Amino acid sequence: MASKKRTKRYTPRRAHTTGNANRIFQLLGRVEDQKLLDPMDMTDLGIAYWAAFHQMLHGQAREEDWTMVTVALNTALILCEQGFGADWVDTINVALEGAWRSKLRADGLGVWRYDGNAICAIREALEMHDLQVEHANKGEIRAAFDEVRRRAVAGHVFAEAA
Repeated sequence: MASKKRTKRYTPRRAHTTGNANRIFQLLGRVEDQKLLDPMDMTDLGIAYWAAFHQMLHGQAREEDWTMVTVALNTALILCEQGFGADWVDTINVALEGAWRSKLRADGLGVWRYDGNAICAIREALEMHDLQVEHANKGEIRAAFDEVRRRAVAGHVFAEAA
């Protein structure tokens, strides 16, 4: 019997170099989600929406500033629904109505500013959002951002503010 020469190239099975690394990364992500934001992250987040609010107060704002404040308000509303200041829902809804009025005004006049009632309500809502960010962990804040996006896709939140 003639022996046949093997024509197929030998390729040994590769050892799994990652092992269970993906599972470990998932577990580490869950552990990380249980931690509170560190002070620098809280400061960075607060600076973003407070600076945008300041721009809206002084008439130097663009749509991006309005969006930044409105995303913070929507996130605050979701965190309220999750139990972080549930008694503030009405205040945040008043603030969101004021933000909506400024959007309508900007569409007509091209000027991004809040009216007096909106300024008071939004300032109070953002102060409350600062407290929420101090007490909510990273996973809860991430879930609130994801919920804002989901509601925007569903049409329950103004899409530019998600």
